[in-house]
Amino acid sequence: MQKKSVQQGFTLIELMIVVAIIGILAAIALPAYNTYTVRAAASEIVTAAGAARTCVQEINQGARDPATANYASCGNVDEDYDADADAGISVSDTGVITATGDARGEFITVTLTPAPLANAGNITSWTCTGTPEEFMPGSCRANAD
Repeated sequence: MQKKSVQQGFTLIELMIVVAIIGILAAIALPAYNTYTVRAAASEIVTAAGAARTCVQEINQGARDPATANYASCGNVDEDYDADADAGISVSDTGVITATGDARGEFITVTLTPAPLANAGNITSWTCTGTPEEFMPGSCRANAD
C-alpha cells in the first residue's frame, strides 16, 4: 500500500513570495501615508487662518474707515490645530493673513490676501497661496489638481 502524503505547511518559495509582496506594498504605502499626513496638517493650518479671515472680514465691514481699522488684532485667534507650538498667525495692517506651522517636518506657510486690501475698501474676495505647494489644499494652489 502506498501512503498518501498530505502537505503540512507552506514551502519556502511560497513564504518568500508573500514576504516580497508585503515589502512591495509597504514601499508604496508608507510614502503615500506620509504625504497624506503632511497634507492633513497643512489643511489644518489653512483652517486656522480661516478664523482670522472671518475676523478681518467683520472688522472691514463694520469699520467706518477701513484704512484706520486694527486688523492686526485678528492674529490673536485660537490656534487650535495639530502643528508645532512655534506655529502662528499674523495679520498685517492691510488684512493680509500669514499662517505658519510645522506639518510633520515640513514648514508650511499659508497666505490669505483680501481683494481689495482691507484698508482700501470693502473686501469682495480672498486669494489663498501657500508653500510648499504640493501639500496645499486645492483652494490654495496656483494650478489646482
